[in-house]
Amino acid sequence: MLSMDAKDFGDAVRSVVDEVKKSSEELERMSSNGISFMATLEAIESVRKAVADLLSDFNSFDKGMRAVNTMAGLNADGLDEMKGKVEEIANVVPLAKDELANGLYQVNSNGVPEDNWILFLEQSAKASVGGLADLEETVKVTSPVIKNYGLTWSAAGDIQDKIQLTAKNGVTSFEEMAQALPRVTGNAAILGLSVGNAGSV
Repeated sequence: MLSMDAKDFGDAVRSVVDEVKKSSEELERMSSNGISFMATLEAIESVRKAVADLLSDFNSFDKGMRAVNTMAGLNADGLDEMKGKVEEIANVVPLAKDELANGLYQVNSNGVPEDNWILFLEQSAKASVGGLADLEETVKVTSPVIKNYGLTWSAAGDIQDKIQLTAKNGVTSFEEMAQALPRVTGNAAILGLSVGNAGSV
């Protein structure tokens, strides 16, 4: 069974208690108004599903962040801080927290330096939404371009903007380019073909 930090588990339990309290109040109101027994059962099932979804979302995000930490090697406080930063991105970018956790795993896997993890993740998340692309693919296409051209990691947003613009103006998509670019940018950089003024070391 997936273990949880005491604080995270406490937060989840409080959320469940709040949901149950709301439901109890609603059931009491329904009962006093003579609502049918079937309607009451439907309300109970709705609460059960809401609680299950809540815990499922929490567990999925927690599991994703623990996977990130298999590579990051953060202590408990460091992991909590990283979770908080990912949750902040989720409040700004319309992606699920567990998807962002999986994206952060790819950020780590693709050799992005620790100081750039969160900025790189946020830029990639915004690009994936804007380009209707998978977050993990967005990370995978950006990091080799930066490495091959010797750009700074903060140039990720500019690189992703160029990929989006190319996809928009051409007969291709962000994800199709994500498949092709990592294969060609190494040779392109050797041949001196530029990606523009995205940034340099």
